Amino acid sequence: MVLRRCHYVVVSDAGEDPECSFADLGEAIRKIRIDLGIPIEFDRNEHLSRGQIDALKRAGQKGYTCAIGRIGYSELDRDANGKKAPDGILIYIKPACYGEEPRDIYEYFKRSETFPHESTADQFFSESQFESYRMLGLYTMQNLCEKSVRDFPDFIEEIQKHLTVVTQAR
Repeated sequence: MVLRRCHYVVVSDAGEDPECSFADLGEAIRKIRIDLGIPIEFDRNEHLSRGQIDALKRAGQKGYTCAIGRIGYSELDRDANGKKAPDGILIYIKPACYGEEPRDIYEYFKRSETFPHESTADQFFSESQFESYRMLGLYTMQNLCEKSVRDFPDFIEEIQKHLTVVTQAR
């Protein structure tokens, strides 16, 4: 998508990453920088690992399920008049449970030590496991798009508002 200079890129990362090290994201950003010369940078990416969630709740803070990155097309591309190309926007969504989810999702989270970062090596999900992932995805997107979204720029704006509200709560 970066090679094609897409202005908006949405990444939903459902990879196993219980410590929130973001190895898959980091590897993709590194390859894009090396192969295409285009940097991707995030102001912040404050997803929390399972071990950090209790401290967050005690402090009365909320966690993140997404981050917004800048795709630096302007650092490489120019139009015919020499004007810098506009940068792209990358929306990074990572499933997380912080305790505000519907009861059935949170119950599965408490019962499964690795949810929502379970290995995908076992493709035979139980009904409760499948439903918990499906509902967590739906819950995450509903929270990111609380108001009706008209188009993709409106989607970006809603996510930025969501991040601002979460940051102000801290």
